[in-house]
Amino acid sequence: MRGYFDEAGYPRIQITVRGLRESLTTDGCIDTMFDGAVSLPAESALPLGLELIGRSEFILGDGTLKSELIFLGHAALGRDPLKPVSILLNEGDDILIGARLLEGKRVTTDYGRGLVEVRVSRAPQPDL
Repeated sequence: MRGYFDEAGYPRIQITVRGLRESLTTDGCIDTMFDGAVSLPAESALPLGLELIGRSEFILGDGTLKSELIFLGHAALGRDPLKPVSILLNEGDDILIGARLLEGKRVTTDYGRGLVEVRVSRAPQPDL
C-alpha cells in the first residue's frame, strides 16, 4: 500500500478503525516512536463506540509519565483485514499509527520522491 508525506513532512497511510457502533477510514500519521497500535483524537473515537478495557501508565517521548485509558477496537492499514488492537486517546487532532500496528510490515520512506510504502515484511533468510 502506498502513502504520502503531508505538507508538514509527516508520513501518512490509510487506516480503518472500527468500534462497536461505527468505522472510520482516513489517513493516519505513522509514528514509529509510539510503541502502541493506534492513538485517536477523543472526538474521532467517541462515535466509534470503543470498549474501555483498562488504564495503563506510559512514558512519553519527553520523559513525562502519563496515565491513559485503554480501549479495544479493530484496525487495519489499507486493505489489510481488521484485527483487534488496543487504542489510546490523544489530545491532538491526528490519528497516530504506532509500531505495534506495523508489526510484520516493512515501511519504506522516500523523502526525495515524497512516497511512503508499507508492505508485508519477508522473514530474513538464514546465513548459509
